[in-house]
Amino acid sequence: MIYIHDDIYSQMKTHHCLLIAFVSIQYLYTVDSFRIELITLIASILISPIYCFVFYIFNWMLGHIGLSIIDFKELVKNCYDTADTYIGKDHTSTGLDYGYNLYDGNRDLSAKQAQLIKYEYMWNSLRLKDGSKLLDIGCGYGDWMMYCKNKGVFCTGINISKKQSMSAIKRGLNVINKDWEESQLNTKFDAITCMDTIEHYVSPFDKLFLSKSDEKYEKLMGFIKHNLSTDGMFLTSCLFLQKPYKNWNMYLWLSAFVIDYSMGGYYPRLNTCVGGDMGVDQLTVAAKKHKLRLDNFIDTTENYRISQVWNQDCWQNSDNLRKKDIVWLVRNIIYTYFDSPSFFMSLLGYYNIGWTSFWGEDPLCQEYNSEYRQSISYIRCFIAIYSSNDV
Repeated sequence: MIYIHDDIYSQMKTHHCLLIAFVSIQYLYTVDSFRIELITLIASILISPIYCFVFYIFNWMLGHIGLSIIDFKELVKNCYDTADTYIGKDHTSTGLDYGYNLYDGNRDLSAKQAQLIKYEYMWNSLRLKDGSKLLDIGCGYGDWMMYCKNKGVFCTGINISKKQSMSAIKRGLNVINKDWEESQLNTKFDAITCMDTIEHYVSPFDKLFLSKSDEKYEKLMGFIKHNLSTDGMFLTSCLFLQKPYKNWNMYLWLSAFVIDYSMGGYYPRLNTCVGGDMGVDQLTVAAKKHKLRLDNFIDTTENYRISQVWNQDCWQNSDNLRKKDIVWLVRNIIYTYFDSPSFFMSLLGYYNIGWTSFWGEDPLCQEYNSEYRQSISYIRCFIAIYSSNDV
């Protein structure tokens, strides 16, 4: 794929900056929150459809001749490097990360306690022990690897973000600062984990083409199979689309556009998203082609949502985002020339829009109700465990 980074991209980035600048002015100078939300919504309705049309359709046309306006791997790098200014090394081993923890309805748990419950589940599911070898793809700051290292496991991480990689290395962890597709490994691992990163592997412009996303997931599963030992285990946590596009409203489409552009990537699909029954997803289909057997899975949709709501320090918590001061806001504006994902998404969190709308109605509800949330959410989250011995 050849990427264009000159006049076309600069012009489109300028349009993006203008939109963010407009929202920022309302954020700083308008007192009435209802008026802020109304003005922002009107601006989005007026500007975003034109921008979306140009951005998506033009790039889609270029894709047929091997061109693209944006390198989405660079966008993912920028997303996590920029977000480092918010989480960073000060929050390692506190239960705070970019994913979620396992509360299972127990509000008395701290974020650290809920994270340890998640790690214990992962440890037992993967049958890890002293002396095992673990590969963690998209390892973040290395909390999961540190947990395993302290139990005698030899850990290797892969991370596309330079800032996160450097933070993990400073903690004494072995991390490869590359994309997994570019990583050459010379060992077999007893376990491989891939927690909440697969959502970034498929370009948003390929999301309407199942064949292209299938190809990417098959490549991932081939990489997993190649690097697993004969009796190795693979565990992943991932968000999936569960409702077809025909059920979306304009609000969700605008939110999806923000996700695409600010974070890079797109969700794999459950079979229900294309009109089928629950139980089949793109990842499992790809895994079967490489003889990886699905052994078990649990639905963690409500745990993902509730981690944002109950944990006041979570980067996605809307109450926390509302407390951000002007200094933090200005710093993020300057930091990446109006193109900071954390800045843009924080503004959207303040207006109670953005990707949380995919949880369905009342996404900030304080009550934990797993079955209800599974039924109304546009996305689902699962932890799935695969084995390399497909017998």
